[in-house]
Amino acid sequence: MTYEPYQTYVEPMERKPTRFELRLPPEMGDEIDAWRRQQADLPSRAEAARRLIQLALEIEQKQGCS
Repeated sequence: MTYEPYQTYVEPMERKPTRFELRLPPEMGDEIDAWRRQQADLPSRAEAARRLIQLALEIEQKQGCS
């Protein structure tokens, strides 16, 4: 009989969200607020910014821009 060392399964480390601080001109903040008020679920400002960034990235990817 051969001895096999005890092996444990280690879950891959889950990546934590990146903290990202952003300062905007007041007019851009107003535009984000106007956009978020048009959404059915009224997202927070942070969530609205995430959604708008994601939309911009998806559009850029579809258009093949870099």
